[in-house]
Amino acid sequence: LEKKQTELETLEKQLAVDKEKLDSQLKSIKELAQYYELMEARNAADILKNMEDEFLIQLFRNMKKEVVSEILTNFDSKKAASITKKMSGL
Repeated sequence: LEKKQTELETLEKQLAVDKEKLDSQLKSIKELAQYYELMEARNAADILKNMEDEFLIQLFRNMKKEVVSEILTNFDSKKAASITKKMSGL
């Protein structure tokens, strides 16, 4: 029983560390989203078009829809379609 208790405590500590790490990453993504929202859509698109889709999706989910749509219109149509499809979960 003590062994199980120790294992449980270790798992709880690891979960707390993981949660803190995720919270930090989310805060960073939200801050980045704010920076890109302040840029002109064309300039933001020039930078973001080189990023991985999964990162873009996380970033876009933390931005205003109007800004995301402006950025997407400045992407290559295939890239915009790919990101849109992935964001929809299909």
